[in-house]
Amino acid sequence: MKAITLTVTAFGPYRGRQLIDFSRLGEESIFLVTGPTGAGKTTIFDAMCFALYGKASGSDRDQDTLRSHFAEPDEQTSVEFVFELRGKTYRVIRTPKQPKRKARGEGFTEDPAKAELYLLDGDKEILVASHIKEVNETLEEMISLDYEQFRKMIMIPQGEFRKLISENSKEREEILQRIFHTHFYERVTEELKQHSRQLKEEISQYQWKIKQETNKVAWEEEEVVDTLEDPKEILTLLEQKEKQGQNSLQHVEEQLTKQNVKLKKTQESFYQAKQLQEDFSRLKKYQEEKQALMQQQPEMEIVKDKLSQAEHAMEVVPVEEQWKSRQQDYERLKAQLEQKQTFLTESREQFAKLQKTYGLESEKEPERERLKEDIKRKKEELEKLNKLKVLHEEKEKTRKLLEVKSQAIQKLKQAVEANKRERVGLQGLLKQESEWNKAYYQWKQDFQEQKTIQNRIEKLVKVNDDILNMRNRYRDFKRQYDKKVSEAEHIKTELDEKQNELNQQHAFLLARSLETGEPCPVCGSEHHPSPAGASSQGNSSFEVVEQLQEKYRQAEETVKKEQEQYIQLEAEGKSQKQLLVAVHEEVAEHVPDLQPETIKRVQQKQAETIDMYQQKIAEIEAKLKEIGTAHDKAKQLDHQLEAYQSELEAEQEQYNQLENSMVKTETWIEQLSEGMDTTLDSLGQMKESIARMERNYQQAVADWEKVKKQFEETKEQLQKLEVEVSELTNYTEESRHTVAKWQEKLEEQLSRHDFASLEAYQAVKLPKSDWEELKHKLEQYKQKRVTIEEQIAELEVHLKDKKEPEIETLQAKLDQEEKVKEALASRKNEAGLHLKLIQDVQTAVESLYKEQEQLLNDYYDIGELADLARGENHLRLSFERYVLSAFLDEILMQANIRFDQMTDHRYQLIRSDQVAKRGAQSGLDLEVMDHHTGLQRSVRTLSGGEGFKAALSLALGMADVVQAHAGGVQLDTLFIDEGFGTLDDLSLEQAIGCLKDLQDGNRMLGIISHVPQLKEEIKAKLHISPSPEGSTVQFVFH
Repeated sequence: MKAITLTVTAFGPYRGRQLIDFSRLGEESIFLVTGPTGAGKTTIFDAMCFALYGKASGSDRDQDTLRSHFAEPDEQTSVEFVFELRGKTYRVIRTPKQPKRKARGEGFTEDPAKAELYLLDGDKEILVASHIKEVNETLEEMISLDYEQFRKMIMIPQGEFRKLISENSKEREEILQRIFHTHFYERVTEELKQHSRQLKEEISQYQWKIKQETNKVAWEEEEVVDTLEDPKEILTLLEQKEKQGQNSLQHVEEQLTKQNVKLKKTQESFYQAKQLQEDFSRLKKYQEEKQALMQQQPEMEIVKDKLSQAEHAMEVVPVEEQWKSRQQDYERLKAQLEQKQTFLTESREQFAKLQKTYGLESEKEPERERLKEDIKRKKEELEKLNKLKVLHEEKEKTRKLLEVKSQAIQKLKQAVEANKRERVGLQGLLKQESEWNKAYYQWKQDFQEQKTIQNRIEKLVKVNDDILNMRNRYRDFKRQYDKKVSEAEHIKTELDEKQNELNQQHAFLLARSLETGEPCPVCGSEHHPSPAGASSQGNSSFEVVEQLQEKYRQAEETVKKEQEQYIQLEAEGKSQKQLLVAVHEEVAEHVPDLQPETIKRVQQKQAETIDMYQQKIAEIEAKLKEIGTAHDKAKQLDHQLEAYQSELEAEQEQYNQLENSMVKTETWIEQLSEGMDTTLDSLGQMKESIARMERNYQQAVADWEKVKKQFEETKEQLQKLEVEVSELTNYTEESRHTVAKWQEKLEEQLSRHDFASLEAYQAVKLPKSDWEELKHKLEQYKQKRVTIEEQIAELEVHLKDKKEPEIETLQAKLDQEEKVKEALASRKNEAGLHLKLIQDVQTAVESLYKEQEQLLNDYYDIGELADLARGENHLRLSFERYVLSAFLDEILMQANIRFDQMTDHRYQLIRSDQVAKRGAQSGLDLEVMDHHTGLQRSVRTLSGGEGFKAALSLALGMADVVQAHAGGVQLDTLFIDEGFGTLDDLSLEQAIGCLKDLQDGNRMLGIISHVPQLKEEIKAKLHISPSPEGSTVQFVFH
């Protein structure tokens, strides 16, 4: 990359626009940047670095301090950099975040940062990127260097590389980390460390889990499982426990099988007896129902006769319904005929009257036409009078407008004069704006620094409070955790007691069922010298035991969760303590210790400082607000003056147009008034006359149309009625004949079914629903009687020679057998659950043991790697430092080429291989080999001039190495800031010779220095001149 031009505006100490054209150097590829201290020499490099990366070149400069204090309020800070890269020319424009005056109202608002990148192709500019992030990424990809690499290779700022010589090994490590981005290796080390710690914690967790699993089993006192640590020994005990459980379960199952056979025989006898008792009960019930049905027989005979008569009547019903329907149709037609005949007579009388009225209105047509012509003539005369009236009104309106316009023109002239006088009065206040702006930015910058300190102190207070709160939480949680463990142990004790009670209850139930001479269901013995008695400790049940088991399982899970939170809380406490140390280091200068009194005193003092700055800034802002108001007022007056002048011209133009309009109106009035007999005074009378004539005409036309319409409608209606009366007369006669025909059919049906009259038929006729209900009732009675008689006969045969059984005796025996079975089933269930618990615990312990073994193998490898990576080895060298030492060796190899030349072959930089003391990290300490003495010594023993040579050599070596690792990027521009003043004449000559070697291959080299010999050696100079109005820059050649 080669610089072509650099343009800065309101940047740093430069107030206006300053252009630096590097193409003027021509063949002079090395130049000197000169100027007094503070003139802005380093700002040139800041601007170049800011244009490319949005950051300044030095580590103590930030973007908020880039705007010039000499800048005008409306002047925008910007940097434009044109450079050549791989045969192509680019232009980047960048503006920092800065305040700007509000477009409306008073005060300032913040203008955000912007960036644009263009490719210059002849006279054309092609936009490459237009957003800050996009511009940054594009430039970094083009240059193939990030910000840290670029400023270390191209710009060597004041004192930056001296740190590599003078600082300790830790700070040298941080510098190399930023340049070569080796934080990846640090993250690898941290990942290994975290992984190792996590594996160790997981192994402890597995040990705790195995312990928890074994505690689920009820161990005998002689089984000392709590003292065992080896999972293999625990598994051996669990296998023995499983065999005991299987033997117990098998014995109880055999006893339960025998009891089931005995119970089954008793159940069969009981169910047979119960069935026989039910058959006796059914026979008695059926006999009672048969007696009730015999009593209902006379009623059923009456129902049977009534159904027979109703069936005959149902044959007549269809004919009766047809006769009634035809009779109704005839009555309806007869009524309609009478109504239509009456309406026809009335319509004939009305039509005769309308014929007379129609003839009279038809004779009035000539009179209506004459009235129409009179109205037309009157309207034409009225139209002329209306136009003349409008013209007179326009004339009067124009006269009044001329008077208004004249007054407005006079007022505008007075306003223009007043505006000019007020504008002159604001000039004195506006001239003070620049000085107040400078004071504002200086106080604002100092305020931000104090605010940063205050925020850090507040952060320290918060972190310290968090640690105190966390300690209280830790104590509370520890008490809660201990309480949960105690509760789980109490539940386990209660569970064991209830289990023993349940076993004793089962033994008592079995003992109650024992009889002398019969074998015991448990042991098989026929002698029972000491059967178990009732428990004196209380009653228990399988449900209670199950509930306690579930409660104990939940308690165990709660303890496990609490333990995980307990471990997490400890880790958080350690992390928070580290954070407190780091935050305290940031403000140690202001807060020497963490005593509450110290912190409170520092907070109060800092708050007072902030208040003082805020008051001062508020005073300046008030003054700037006053000046801003004056600016706004001045702009308002300027705009107002323009508006007044524009309005004055418009008013004058309108006045002239109104005068011309007045003349035209008077001319038209004279032309319309010629030949008219009617005056404007009679205009109202003429309108009333025309309106009256139009009303008369419209009424006459309406009367004629109404009569004509009524005549036509009545005539049409009369013809339609005559046709309807004729048709309806025929329909009525046909309906009368149909009624007579169906009446004959009805009388014939009544005679056929032996009904003497219509009344006799009506008496026996039933609705269909009633008939169906009676029929269903009779059939149901018959069916029920047959069914009951058949059931009685069947049961009498089945129960012949049998007696009713004694159910109560059989029920008591069955209940006793079932209780014995339940007791054995409960013991079997308990034995099965106990065996399953042992098997589950055994499976869980085996699984946990295998997983723990795998974690132990992983921990052996990962732990060794973690120790090695963080420097716990004989060299005290971490993984990242090992990589950095390789980079440092490359840098020293390149640096010694120039250091050897500049020290006349006396010194050589080397990396120390001594192991650091007191556990510190090694590998990055620098020493110098003095070939005059043949001894190695610390680089800190070098003199100021020798130290500058070492730092310069190291910087140039760094540039070569970074360039090589960045893919062979060719850099054609290099800047060096200060340091030559510490060299003697010979050393200075050697350094200049070394630098001249760098310009081979058309490389451009810029040097900042006040050394007179350099001014004589270097012809091209970039001279910076400071002044009270800001600095200026230009190239000077001699």
